[in-house]
Amino acid sequence: MNAHIQRETRTYVIGRGGDIRVDDSTASGRHAELVVLGDSLYLTDLGSTNGTYLWREGRWERFQEGYVTADMTLAFGRCTRTVAALLAQVGLSPVKEGAAG
Repeated sequence: MNAHIQRETRTYVIGRGGDIRVDDSTASGRHAELVVLGDSLYLTDLGSTNGTYLWREGRWERFQEGYVTADMTLAFGRCTRTVAALLAQVGLSPVKEGAAG
């Protein structure tokens, strides 16, 4: 099994009907999109009804789009997940910080 994110670009939809499933009625069917760009991860909210939020410095902040790391915690509606847990749903593991590529 590959222990790191593959080098090609891949796009995954997060939501009730997405590639990365979020089984919560407050999450949209196509809530957000996670793009794996080699070792980088870019997340975009897809205009979801209840928003995407990032847990930062002890509070939830609205998140529209930007680069994320595996240790970040996100909320899609009321459903919370780490980026690492989202990646695991599609069989990917994040690259360790400082790993050579």
